[in-house]
Amino acid sequence: MSGNASVVLLIGPNDTSFSAYADALRASGLTVVGVADGRAAAQALATVTPRMIVARFDPRTHDECFALCEQLKADARLQMIPIVLVSEIITSDDLQRATNLKVLGLAAGPHDSVKMTGAVQGVLAAAESD
Repeated sequence: MSGNASVVLLIGPNDTSFSAYADALRASGLTVVGVADGRAAAQALATVTPRMIVARFDPRTHDECFALCEQLKADARLQMIPIVLVSEIITSDDLQRATNLKVLGLAAGPHDSVKMTGAVQGVLAAAESD
């Protein structure tokens, strides 16, 4: 799977919304590698080079998500992979920290599968046109 342009690494707790996002992305033709947290993401990234990373973060996983972003941006093999962080609440500090890390985007508010799929497809289309 390494280098496969259709692979999206989806990081987040395995709950109903996570499963719905994964199912919708798969239905759109993407290959989804779903992992629960940053540690599992690091393990997956040892063998898979995704085209994009979508990570859901909340107060419990906040620092872990930013630490993962720092690791990705420091790795020459992974630093160009677009990262989108998804959260119900995003503070101005989160926005500044993400900007400093050159995270592609922060998506705030309630998300449904259609919006998530559209956002991922849009990022992938933009990356392919570069």
